[in-house]
Amino acid sequence: MFLSALFAYGVAVALAWYHYRVIHAYQIRLTHEAVLDGLTGALRRKAGLEQLSKLMAQAVRIPEMAVSIALLDIDDFKRINDQEGHQSGDGVLSNVAESIRSIVRKGDLFVRLGGEEFLLVMPGRSLAEADPLAENLRRRIEQSVLRSDGTRVTVSIGLTQYRPGEPMTDLLRRADHLMYKAKRGGKNSVCAREESSSDPAIAFPETELSSPEGA
Repeated sequence: MFLSALFAYGVAVALAWYHYRVIHAYQIRLTHEAVLDGLTGALRRKAGLEQLSKLMAQAVRIPEMAVSIALLDIDDFKRINDQEGHQSGDGVLSNVAESIRSIVRKGDLFVRLGGEEFLLVMPGRSLAEADPLAENLRRRIEQSVLRSDGTRVTVSIGLTQYRPGEPMTDLLRRADHLMYKAKRGGKNSVCAREESSSDPAIAFPETELSSPEGA
C-alpha cells in the first residue's frame, strides 16, 4: 500500500514537472514571438524602441557614452515585390537581415521598424566610429544579397548620433532625413551629413517613446 501510494505520488510529481516545462516553453515562445520578428530575427519595432529609449537615458546619465544609429532602407524594394512576388521579397529581407546580424556586436540593437526599413543602434560608438561600419555593411549587402534574377540588392543608410536630451522622434527623424538624402543622391550609399535648416523635414511616425527614460 505504501509503495503504491509512493509510486502514485512520484507519477503525479513527474506529470506536474512535465506540464510545467511544457507551459514554460510555450510562454518563452510567445515572448520571443512578441519581441522578435519571425522573418528577420530582428527586434520588433515596439521592443526595439523601448531598448533604444533605455540607451538614450543611459547616455544622458553618462555623457561620455556615445550612441549612434543607422537607419537602413532597401532600395527599390517595392519593385522587387511587384516584379518577382512577395516570396522573393521575403527572401531579400531575410538575406539583408543576415548581413546586418553578421556585423552586430554584443550590446548593439537590430530592429525591424517595418516593411523594408531596419534600425541598427550602436551604443559606445561615435558617429566617426560608426561611419566605416555602416559603409562596410552597405558593401556587404551589395556584394552578398541578390534578387532572383541575379541583380544586386542595395541599401540606403542614414547615420547619425544621439544628442543627449533630445526626444527620440528628433533622433529618428534626423536619421530618416539622412536616409532619404542617400536615396536622392543615387541610392546605395551612406549619408551622415547633418541636414541644413533649409532642407524639408521628413515626417517620421510619432511614438509613445518620444523622450528617453528618466530624462
